Amino acid sequence: MRNQQNHFLRPVLVAFMTLFVLSLTLPSPMPVQANAPRCTDGYALWAANQRGDNIIEMSGSENRINGKTRSYADLRISGSKNQLTEAVEYVTLFQDGGDANRYPIPIQVVSTRGAAFCKSAQMTS
Repeated sequence: MRNQQNHFLRPVLVAFMTLFVLSLTLPSPMPVQANAPRCTDGYALWAANQRGDNIIEMSGSENRINGKTRSYADLRISGSKNQLTEAVEYVTLFQDGGDANRYPIPIQVVSTRGAAFCKSAQMTS
């Protein structure tokens, strides 16, 4: 019985090891694009979608956001000691219920539903 198990187990282990070694040497079937579209307008956080759930809620603490922040609805901060380094923009409501959060003066902006997505997301570089 033990001999039969070894005869089955050995080819399985050889096949597994062969596939493992091949996976390390062959290129990935889905390479990551180095020039993938990204928002180049300086936005680090951007909340906009076509359903209307355009809310940024920061509930964590001691986060640093390097770049502009925009919400096409509410922007709510409930965590503490967060830092937003650049422009903070919202459409409907800005609420800071946390403690010791730092950011520039929030700016209420007009909603432009059609242009709610980062302009540069469709551009290629």
